[in-house]
Amino acid sequence: MNAIILALRSLSYPEKDCSLAPPKNIDFGDLSSNIALLLAKELKKSPMDIAKNIVNELNNNLTGHTTNISITNPGFINFEIDDHYFQSQIIHILNKNQVYGKGDVGTGQTANVEFVSANPTGPLTVGHGRNAILGDAVSNILEWQDFKVTREYYFNDAGRQMRILAQSVEARYFELLGKDLKLPEDGYQGEYIKDIAQIILDENGKDCEAGEQGEVWVSGKHVMLEYWNRPDATAETITSDGWLRTGDVASADEDGFIYIQDRIKDMIISGGENVYPAEIENIILTHPAVTEVAVIGQPSDKWGESPFAVVVKKDESLSEAEVLSHCHGKLGRFKVPRGAVFVEVIPRNANGKVLKRELRKQFPGPAIE
Repeated sequence: MNAIILALRSLSYPEKDCSLAPPKNIDFGDLSSNIALLLAKELKKSPMDIAKNIVNELNNNLTGHTTNISITNPGFINFEIDDHYFQSQIIHILNKNQVYGKGDVGTGQTANVEFVSANPTGPLTVGHGRNAILGDAVSNILEWQDFKVTREYYFNDAGRQMRILAQSVEARYFELLGKDLKLPEDGYQGEYIKDIAQIILDENGKDCEAGEQGEVWVSGKHVMLEYWNRPDATAETITSDGWLRTGDVASADEDGFIYIQDRIKDMIISGGENVYPAEIENIILTHPAVTEVAVIGQPSDKWGESPFAVVVKKDESLSEAEVLSHCHGKLGRFKVPRGAVFVEVIPRNANGKVLKRELRKQFPGPAIE
């Protein structure tokens, strides 16, 4: 390809992206290019004439690599590669051994490859894993070119499809109870929807009463079997009888409607009481001078943990004292943050989720008593 570019420059022809690939008819040679066809309109010449000029330049400059360069209608340039060149390339590859093809075009750059992102709204099959092969191969290629690669794979637990799934399960749930609730027009019709069971359990694995907070566990044909080659993670997430612990804290009302409140891993235990950051965040967000907020736990000698608010403000006059006083009377005393700090931006991942682990590193405490 470099020889073609040099020939174009020598002829003062415009450079264009062209193909250089094996021809359909192997009798024409090893490689064929359509560059003359691409230049014909712009140069207002026949492709055959353009091809002849390019071949003349190639014959002058391309030596040691080809045994013949020919032209076929309507203007393809064909190359027969010298056997000695192929042999020299094999020797080059063998000499390079494990580092053949390795490059540095990505040095100092990052690349995020997202793959195996499954919407668990139906039974998953082995075929759904095909992107794992492709994504990992792409990641390996980028790493081979010295990119700093982050592999990202997960299942989506929010969005339109999950909402439709929830509405479909809800309709089937009430159907099994003998109640009438119309299935959404674009809802999921499969029989597997009837098999999906959902239960809220308390931390001891017992059914929660109406209004009582607990962790959401799910079971059914849509639930994964395990984390690949991660037995510890599997044991933490999947129970021995097949329930998946979602990590979501929720409660149910008398009619069985479920209300998600927070994530267990973000829960703060203060003085033996469970404190859910989302509840505090929702209160602080009602202040007109607050744009964003994230609440984390800081270690406390007295309470074990205490809430701490990280706030993005829209009004520069907003003070820490105002944020804390805004919570008094709206939250139990043990839920009111012991302190607050203002930042320009709250760290989030590519999907917009707050990175509370980063905030815990940035504001490790201890809490103000």
